[in-house]
Amino acid sequence: MGRRKSARREITKKEAGANWAASKKAKGEILDRLVAEVGRSGANARRQLGRAFKRRWSAHMAGRRPRPPTYDYDTVKVLQQVWVVAGQPCGKYLAAVMESTLASMKAHARAGSFGRAWVRYGPEVHTQLLAMSAAAIDRLLAPVKLSMYPEGKSTTRSRRNQYREAVPIMSRTPQSFLSRAHLRNSEPLNG
Repeated sequence: MGRRKSARREITKKEAGANWAASKKAKGEILDRLVAEVGRSGANARRQLGRAFKRRWSAHMAGRRPRPPTYDYDTVKVLQQVWVVAGQPCGKYLAAVMESTLASMKAHARAGSFGRAWVRYGPEVHTQLLAMSAAAIDRLLAPVKLSMYPEGKSTTRSRRNQYREAVPIMSRTPQSFLSRAHLRNSEPLNG
């Protein structure tokens, strides 16, 4: 009963092949054995046996398949160039000025405003860029932003005080200073 989920799946997968080829009586015995060994109910064990037989790979790899990318490589490269030309704004502002920036870049394409991305620019890329949300822009530009600014340095406080080693700090008070301070405090004021 206290088996891990992966162990239960592997046991079920092993029994699934035998269950498929077995007679009705043998299927009942396999089901009873699986219920006792794994600790599932009969209906759940029957359902899991059917799923395990249909599964061609291990249970670990049976997760969801990733979605195909919405935006192709050309769109991402043109987006990076548009972001640089627009002054590297956040996704929200870039989505707002995307149409005007693309029109301006297209008008000045001969001057090199697109850079090497001009070869990749086309009608479907243009349509994808205009339909792109602010969150998608931020997500697609995240690797570029990380590569442009590898180690963000704080402008308010340095990690290590650079003057700490340069300025000596007295760790203990010298005796001569203590004796003079003691004398000053012990003398009468009108004396």
